[in-house]
Amino acid sequence: MAPPTWLPPRAGLFGERAARLRHLAATHPMGAWLRAVAQLCDAQQHLDGTLGPVSGALSELPVVHAALVQTLSEGEGRALAQGLTLSLDALSERAQRLLAYTHADPDASGPQDRADLLLGASLQLLFTAVARGTPVNPVQSPVPGEQRCPCCGSVAHAGVVLTADGKAGLRYLECSLCATRWHAVRARCSLCDSPREVEYRGLEGAHPSVQAETCDACHGYVKTLFRDKDPHADPLADDLATLVLDVLVGEAGYGRAAPCLLLISGGPTQV
Repeated sequence: MAPPTWLPPRAGLFGERAARLRHLAATHPMGAWLRAVAQLCDAQQHLDGTLGPVSGALSELPVVHAALVQTLSEGEGRALAQGLTLSLDALSERAQRLLAYTHADPDASGPQDRADLLLGASLQLLFTAVARGTPVNPVQSPVPGEQRCPCCGSVAHAGVVLTADGKAGLRYLECSLCATRWHAVRARCSLCDSPREVEYRGLEGAHPSVQAETCDACHGYVKTLFRDKDPHADPLADDLATLVLDVLVGEAGYGRAAPCLLLISGGPTQV
């Protein structure tokens, strides 16, 4: 049987991500920052599954965003939400920019400040709920060269090479917005679908489960996680913990193509 073309967002993903961030933070030089992002993921998990039927319309975002800010304000993440007030117009304008960013619009910028960070987390919540309500055909044949999420049209955050449930050795790309995963043939560039052999670059002596897949055809790269080396690796958490790899690959002449809604432009910051 052919592997499923795409997989819906897994249950408990935000809680798993928060736990992974805390695990990585324990020995990371930027541990305080990773723990702050974990608090944001905790709030996402608290609200995940409570939204009811949603369509993904931006008119639904203010309610989701207000609930996330309130949840943070009442918990350990209160410092993240402190002093944040956005008018409906400002919220809509920022949201449209962030959505364009996940859709790889070259003119759109990623998160610029703490307000964008919380808004990005709200967008993830909203579109994850949409993706969970979209029917999946488990026997549909893979679509070769598919480079965008089948649910929301965003580009991938990272690739994951799985190890179990009949998918061992298969690579799935995970959406930067709704966490849907879709099958992508290995040994082809996940950005331009070039048949030229891709190259994997990692950090010597650290984070063996995370490598950058680089392509000499488009000169881009996307990180790939190998679950056989660490079954708990998470696309977003392990991306944030390996930003030094981005620096090294960038110095080698490759450009990052993966959006990250929980990373303020310019690198780590004390949020």
